[in-house]
Amino acid sequence: MAKKHRYIQTDIWNESWFADMPPRAKLVYLYLLTNPSTNNAGVYIKRPQSISFDLGIDEVSQVLQYLQERGEIICAHDWIIIIRHPRFQKWNTSISIAKAIVSELEDVPSEIIQILRDSQYDYPPIKSEEDFQQEKLRLTNAFKDREFRKITRTGKTPTKNSKPSYKTFNEYVPFGDE
Repeated sequence: MAKKHRYIQTDIWNESWFADMPPRAKLVYLYLLTNPSTNNAGVYIKRPQSISFDLGIDEVSQVLQYLQERGEIICAHDWIIIIRHPRFQKWNTSISIAKAIVSELEDVPSEIIQILRDSQYDYPPIKSEEDFQQEKLRLTNAFKDREFRKITRTGKTPTKNSKPSYKTFNEYVPFGDE
């Protein structure tokens, strides 16, 4: 399994919406951004009991309620939605991140998608099915353009089954009957 990395902009500590939170709310919010279940969309299943166990604090439900009342997250049917999460993912400048967000949102149940559409969730392409389809088309075209630029630059057409340009271990150190 690939190792996931989550980057947090350090100026989060200077943002008034974050700085004004009590310490436990900051802890839970940072956990929601960085726990193993999180993804590029910031929409995933995580039960409060699991958060409580991981953090070693009992009042997780109250903290989640506090964050929800402030409009930072939405908790629905064991789903966590981090409202601001897409804003910090640079989806509009990185097609790889945008594609990951789209892919993750395609696996989300329709009732959760409707909650995203009705909320302040900070990913404009999810606001309607038409916008979402337009985003998928934009990404398809962007990936095609990127592949075309690679071919133009290198003169080679990438293939999925192409062999590596280096010798394998067995080619350097042959085993068997010779």
